[in-house]
Amino acid sequence: MEVLATLRMRRFLILEGPPGTGKTRLAYRLAERIGSSTRIQFHPARTYEDFVVGLFPRPTGDGLAFDVRPGDLLRANEAAKAGEHLLLIDEINRADLARVLGEALVLFEVGAEARTIRLPHVVEGHPEDLGLSPNLYVLGTRNTADRTIARMDLAIRRRFAFVEVWPDLSAVEAEGIAFAGELFSDTLHTFAEFADEDVLRLVPGHAYFLDPLPTLGSEKRSDRVRARLRFELLPLLRDYVAERLCGGATEAVSGLADRVEARLLERA
Repeated sequence: MEVLATLRMRRFLILEGPPGTGKTRLAYRLAERIGSSTRIQFHPARTYEDFVVGLFPRPTGDGLAFDVRPGDLLRANEAAKAGEHLLLIDEINRADLARVLGEALVLFEVGAEARTIRLPHVVEGHPEDLGLSPNLYVLGTRNTADRTIARMDLAIRRRFAFVEVWPDLSAVEAEGIAFAGELFSDTLHTFAEFADEDVLRLVPGHAYFLDPLPTLGSEKRSDRVRARLRFELLPLLRDYVAERLCGGATEAVSGLADRVEARLLERA
């Protein structure tokens, strides 16, 4: 797998792309191939204390004491001493990365295995200085359609490799549901023809056109796909238009939403 080879070569990698393109699924497959992993999700409340190291209060008979606890990075780094270990960070750009990483940012650089930082607190059983194990890989996922999130600054971007994950028509065609394939082709064509580079990153991925519960059998597969298009894809397209995210492609995306709705009504 090419992405796995890139991850092993670069060590710090982010899968980025529009919603529904299977970024998280691919990340979990890579975690299974590595074999040992720590899986977390970033969000706006994630802190340096959660991710690197911090003080946490503990009630005592005399009031409060403070324990030094390792964060996700330290725990994953410790696990990497035994062999290859993957720290998987879903939605990596939903946290304030500069604040979450702190001084640990300088460690995320290929060929910097000898580089260390002095931690503000020392965890029992851990060295005072932190260096990342060469067996540690960090893999993040990033949704390029979320406009509420600031772009990554250059200091962070240059320390990660980026792999773009785009919609895959063949995945929908392989499922063999004709109307889903036709609507997906229409969606891809609409965005490719009318969207500029920024709006193209909003194109819905193939997951919106696939059976969400394929293990339940094929007898109601088309009904499940139809429901997904109605309750997931259609609201997404309407939101794009209502929030004026599509720029010059607004009319085209609105027309696409109308065509999807009309096709679903035909088959109701």
